[in-house]
Parts: sequence; structure tokens; C-alpha cells
Amino acid sequence: MRRNLEAKEELRRGREAENQGNHGRARVCARRAVGAVLAEYHRSNKEATQSTDAVSLLKNFLVDSSLPDEVAEAGKRLVERVRPDFSSASLKPLEDAESIIKYVKQRFGPIE
Repeated sequence: MRRNLEAKEELRRGREAENQGNHGRARVCARRAVGAVLAEYHRSNKEATQSTDAVSLLKNFLVDSSLPDEVAEAGKRLVERVRPDFSSASLKPLEDAESIIKYVKQRFGPIE
């Protein structure tokens, strides 16, 4: 449950950062929100995971070949490194994060 609140707070911070024009911070918050939900999923299902950081959890999640294309693409955009010109493949990282979180909750049920 704590991780769900953490995810909501990260999304809130991300929206705030985006409104201030800080797109890099918004992207970080989006990744953390997804990481919190995935960590809670593993904890609530008593699944061991060696990963604890958001990017590693997301990369492990993306290995699932049954993911819908839109979810997989959103995840790929979030894990992609920032380009040398500081642009990102994830133009709307908060939307990407929200689509992944929605999918996880729909597929696996409420995460307590």
C-alpha cells in the first residue's frame, strides 16, 4: 500500500515538474512511479527480485512478451537514455507511466 501512495506522489511531483518546464524531472518521477508499482507487485506476490531501482524493475517487466504493444512501447520510451542533445524518446513520460501502471493493476488486480 505504501508503494501505491509513493507512485501517486511521484506522479503528482512529475506533473508539477512538467508544469514548471522541468521535463527531465518529470521523466524521473514517471520512472519512479512505475518502479514503485512494480516493486509493490513483486512484494505482494512474494516474488523475489534482485532489482530494486525503477529502471531495472521496468527493464525486467519489459521482458514479458505478452505485454500489449502500447504498454511495451511506453516502457521502452521510459528506459531509453536521454540523447546527447538532452531530448528523450518519451515526450509524455507521465502518460507513459500511467498507461503502464493502469495495465499492471488491470492485469494483476489491486496491489496492496
